[in-house]
Amino acid sequence: GLRAFAWKVDHWTLIWLAYIALPACFVWTSVRSVCNGSHRFALVSVLLSLPLFWYAIYVSGRLIHIDSVSLSADLLMARIGVLGVTVVATLSGFGAVNFPFQSMHSFLRPVTQQQVADVEQRLIRTMKFVAAKKRQELNLIQEETRLAAQRGENEQKSSLVDRMVQIVQVPLAAWQALTLSIG
Repeated sequence: GLRAFAWKVDHWTLIWLAYIALPACFVWTSVRSVCNGSHRFALVSVLLSLPLFWYAIYVSGRLIHIDSVSLSADLLMARIGVLGVTVVATLSGFGAVNFPFQSMHSFLRPVTQQQVADVEQRLIRTMKFVAAKKRQELNLIQEETRLAAQRGENEQKSSLVDRMVQIVQVPLAAWQALTLSIG
């Protein structure tokens, strides 16, 4: 009904804007501002640049394996979407690099030797803490291996209930030791 018709009109209007109106306006205003307002040269530039633009869109669509040359609305929107995503990604990357480079001077402050020494001490403390935790984890693994070996020797002697209790107690003891060392 009416909604489907409105959708198609909107869809084709967006395609017309993306493929004809916006590129033509961009070329028209760019050429007129560079060439002192020459209407003829701007018109010739628009007529020459639009087919080149359409070919670039076609080639970019082939990059994502749109091999059809039909002019369906969905394929035309998909192809212009590739260009849009590429332009936005390029501008975003440029801005992410250019802005910090241009405004770096406002963020820089002089750093004293004491501040550098403090950060180095915190780093050394953190590295020692990580090494201690790794040693503790290794000790727990060795203890668990030793207990598993003892359990293997005692398996022949113990009953089924004793083995079940040992299976629960060993990981529980390791967990308690770990939480005590962290807390």
